[in-house]
Amino acid sequence: MSEEYTKIELNAEINERVEAVVPVYVKGAGYRTEMMRIYIGNHNGGIRTECIYIEEMTPELRTLYKIGVAVSDKLINMVNKQTEKK
Repeated sequence: MSEEYTKIELNAEINERVEAVVPVYVKGAGYRTEMMRIYIGNHNGGIRTECIYIEEMTPELRTLYKIGVAVSDKLINMVNKQTEKK
């Protein structure tokens, strides 16, 4: 079964692959940044990052981004709370 959705193309070399995609939401005084940080690894163990900003995301990716931000926030809060107990 194949899903139909629009993919985002990245500039990657033949020996690279996407290792992780992390939603990032930062809000401060007078600014807001919404992006997906993509970690791209190579066969030598090196990692580089690329970013896709909210304006560049497809509708499907925006939906997953919002879900990812919610999950990430919960995970960060859980780790912070566990760390504070030590």
